[in-house]
Amino acid sequence: MSSAYLAGNASASSSSLHKKSTGDLSKISKIFLIVVVVEAMVILALTLSRVLYHSVFDIHTEEALLLCIETIFMVYFAFNGVINESQFELISFNLVTIIVFIYTTYNKITYHCADQKFLPREVCDGLLWARFACVCIFTPLNCILGWKTYKSFGWKVYRKIGADLRLQAMYRTYQIFSALLKVDLLFGFTLVLGIGLFQIGSRLDLYMGLAMLILTILLVLIGAYAVRHEVRFVMYIFWVVCLFEPAYLIWKIIDARNNPDSFSGHDQTDFAMPAIIFAAAAITVRFTLFVLTIFVFKNFNKGLRRVFAQEEASGEVGPLLR
Repeated sequence: MSSAYLAGNASASSSSLHKKSTGDLSKISKIFLIVVVVEAMVILALTLSRVLYHSVFDIHTEEALLLCIETIFMVYFAFNGVINESQFELISFNLVTIIVFIYTTYNKITYHCADQKFLPREVCDGLLWARFACVCIFTPLNCILGWKTYKSFGWKVYRKIGADLRLQAMYRTYQIFSALLKVDLLFGFTLVLGIGLFQIGSRLDLYMGLAMLILTILLVLIGAYAVRHEVRFVMYIFWVVCLFEPAYLIWKIIDARNNPDSFSGHDQTDFAMPAIIFAAAAITVRFTLFVLTIFVFKNFNKGLRRVFAQEEASGEVGPLLR
């Protein structure tokens, strides 16, 4: 009778969590998500218009495509943070928003439009100014709405975890890990594309770039599985794989510095400094993630697995989307 009661209780709790995760959002949350989508659509439209009408595939086209990837991640963090009521996902959203703002500002200052076959200089200037104005308006607006959205969050985590303060602290550590893992994916994915595949100097560069791209995606899958299933051996694999990307980025930066003319025949002046700064940030994020996993590892077999099992039974979004 006792086991039947517990099973029924768990089922009811799972159903409640599922309804909460897919139910009505607060008014401020809806406004926030609408604003984020509008900003993303404007940025993507203006950026892709310039790419489509650009007559050559050069370093600026490559940077524009990377901006599109960052914009997609921005939308993802906003929706994921709101649906799962995760403050750390919203912090990640603000980080990506600031990256988009910095890139757009830097691009507006450094890029000088020239007449192209399908893109007159005046049109190019207009697209850059429109995109710059867009991020200047939306960046502070999104930060304000994001903060108000966070303040409107309910008690989803409390209902999921209960009153156990120790378990709540462990779950917050997991949420930080989950958010940072996806930020690491953003940095790794864009950097490997930017300096690994777009800047190809030899067949070895191509193979290394493809291998690192695969490893970057696998790292997220391995990390999510190791933590949510509390498998120690898989976590050991995660720690080993963590070391590859920083070593690769350092090698690429040194190689580009020593052989500046060997990468696709492009002028690397505009690309070098942003790439170095971004790579330094990516290595910092990876190091922080590595250290954080030590604390996550210490929380294995202390009760979180029950919470994860409850999430999976409730039909909430998959582990990579939490």
